[in-house]
Amino acid sequence: HPDKFAIRVDTRHFAPEEITVKTQDNCVIIHGKHEEKSDDRGCYVKREFTRRYVLPEDVDPHTVKCHLTQGGLLALEAPRKNTKKEPKTIPIDIKHEGKKDGGK
Repeated sequence: HPDKFAIRVDTRHFAPEEITVKTQDNCVIIHGKHEEKSDDRGCYVKREFTRRYVLPEDVDPHTVKCHLTQGGLLALEAPRKNTKKEPKTIPIDIKHEGKKDGGK
């Protein structure tokens, strides 16, 4: 969508409290950490990820919002600053070049 910046991240294997989203400088950093211990067999499962996205110049890091869908997608959105400019008409220069072959 041209008027907003959007990211979707699959976080199905993480609980909401296992996910953090931060903005730092002109970046969004998404971190997820899941640990699971099974007492009966001594199994241990650990999942962890970090994703870093550079925000476009026309997005203010303070405007980033996120929500978690029921399907486990983390959705981040931020409005783009109004950078619409009026169309500019560019003049066309017409150059008359003399004939090099003497007009034949």
